[in-house]
Amino acid sequence: MILDNYVYREISTDETSAKKGYNYITIFMDPQKKNVIYVSKGKNSSIWKACKEHLESKGGNADLVTEVYMDMFPAFIKGAEENFPKAAITFDKFHVIKVVNGAVDKVRRNEQKSCVDLKNTR
Repeated sequence: MILDNYVYREISTDETSAKKGYNYITIFMDPQKKNVIYVSKGKNSSIWKACKEHLESKGGNADLVTEVYMDMFPAFIKGAEENFPKAAITFDKFHVIKVVNGAVDKVRRNEQKSCVDLKNTR
């Protein structure tokens, strides 16, 4: 539940699939108060505008949000930048680690292919 006239400075977001398939629900939360700010169907940039409008309808101010936490989904990045332009974006460490591990694995595979001594060393 959003708190009327409370100054939200941080917003974290995550999405989940409501059922098997692509029926996403996105949840916007306050990591400090540990409460839900807004819930929306979908996983696109426009839900950030809906969250901002909801926040402002309750007396909040999007310009006072200084930090948003999210995964690296491009639509989320776009939506956050458009609707919370003063907020810095921090990516979820799970997703950062996944990207780094993927890059390391790609380099490892390429090195194994190009160096005979590394074959079958995994």
